[in-house]
Amino acid sequence: MLFRSNDLITPEGFPRIGAWMLALLTLAGSAALTFWAVSHLISIRWALRFALCALIGGLIAYNYLALGFPGAANWVAEGAGAFGVLTLTLGGEALGVVIAWVWLRWFSGRGWRAG
Repeated sequence: MLFRSNDLITPEGFPRIGAWMLALLTLAGSAALTFWAVSHLISIRWALRFALCALIGGLIAYNYLALGFPGAANWVAEGAGAFGVLTLTLGGEALGVVIAWVWLRWFSGRGWRAG
């Protein structure tokens, strides 16, 4: 394993600076990949919306863990470790992309093109 769990996560399950940096790199990379993919499928304007929704979703999920809301820190401390931080962050990003897709469908269904 590249990192020991103690290097990235406290015994209580909260992320340290290394896990924070790993989460930020994951957030930036995923948002850039989302922008690239959606810009080739729909439009640049919607690609930016999708990327921002993914970024915001990932940040909200990471903050859920970092602020100690129920369940997340216990799950990370009980064995998920740095992989748990990344899973939680990527799950938040996926939820952000789903919300952006619903947003796109909602505007498309009303007959008004936003981009």
